[in-house]
Amino acid sequence: MQTSFDVYWKIKNFSYCWEDIRSPEFTYNGKQCWLKIEKKYQRYKISCLNSSGEIYAVGQISFLTCNGSQEESSELLRGCSLLSLPVSKHIIFGQRRNAFLPKDTSTIRCRFFKEIVNVKKRIVEERSNESTNVYIQSQIGVKSKCFLWTLKEFSQQYGGKTLSVENSDLYGNIQLNLKSSGGINSDEQFYIEISRRDGEKCYSVLKVSVLDNEGKAVNCVSDEFVFEKENWQRNWRFPPVIRNSKLLACKNLLLPNDTLSLKCDFAITLGKVTDETAVYSCFEDNVPMLKDFEDSAIRFKAGSSSDSVTDLKTDLKTILDNGILCDVNLQVGSNVIQAHKNILSARSPVFKAMFTKDMKETINKTVVIEDIDVNTIRRLLLYMYSDAIHDYHNGKISWTCISQPTSTMFWA
Repeated sequence: MQTSFDVYWKIKNFSYCWEDIRSPEFTYNGKQCWLKIEKKYQRYKISCLNSSGEIYAVGQISFLTCNGSQEESSELLRGCSLLSLPVSKHIIFGQRRNAFLPKDTSTIRCRFFKEIVNVKKRIVEERSNESTNVYIQSQIGVKSKCFLWTLKEFSQQYGGKTLSVENSDLYGNIQLNLKSSGGINSDEQFYIEISRRDGEKCYSVLKVSVLDNEGKAVNCVSDEFVFEKENWQRNWRFPPVIRNSKLLACKNLLLPNDTLSLKCDFAITLGKVTDETAVYSCFEDNVPMLKDFEDSAIRFKAGSSSDSVTDLKTDLKTILDNGILCDVNLQVGSNVIQAHKNILSARSPVFKAMFTKDMKETINKTVVIEDIDVNTIRRLLLYMYSDAIHDYHNGKISWTCISQPTSTMFWA
């Protein structure tokens, strides 16, 4: 027989929780309650509040790992009137991040025991008639984008190049600016400065990687910054991405044709909850219910939002960028780009015919492409994987044709 009433709160995009947030409301003993997370310096404080805004005397609050075990927990002891759980940020985001934040989702359990001490009279036992558990889910709204910043003639001009990454009333006008420092003999010859004008107070994260001549990410650097609500320009100096000495030492690898390619992952958020769901259940075995609850939430979102499509495009682009489980090489001059036969076949009838017949490309697992530069091929692959146009000429889509002995492939 179940001896407790449990509330499970799953929070998606938890790494972007930098403001206080509260869960959807639930009913316990006829009272409306909710859970609250307060961000205090390098710690999180979790508590349960009632409809009057007072901290409710619950029995136990726990941070659960991906297998459902409680490793950070706090229990209400006799003689105590309040309960909250303080947890260090380093515990959640440290070496056991994958256990506490699978897919950047945290799970918090608030447990009301069937018998708890009445904190006012100290001797009167209060019994709960609740027979269900509550499963609630929140999602912190995050706007993210992944893009390629190509810096041509890099060694001739280090500074003065800008790239707009965001322009909205909510987040303001945000730009990446390439700056020079130190002079030609300096080991830190360039850096990136992020500038913003206007917009609400928000938290942003930027991750920058240098791409080598095969399109593989190296030298990844990330940083985070809080932009206050201001009417003037605020600048954020990003940590050095790569030393100038390494660029010069690996010029053929990292600066092909004097071009530096930077892969940028940018995310920005107000730290506010944008989506909520709640499910009540009588199941005593909570692990299957937690899984079913998450699956139902995903199905619900799929019908009302394009997020799932965006996630798929992002995932496909990720396996291309990182060379995950590639099974074919595209050789463009001295450059070799790894790709996937199934995706190329699905997007191009010529590739499909090539890989399903006993052609030399199938046997050698290499497709030689001539008369097309490697940057054009990379843009074509980005389109094939992400269904997004990454290059325009005079406001019109540029069409590229690759001739084969028997047919022609076209991509927009």
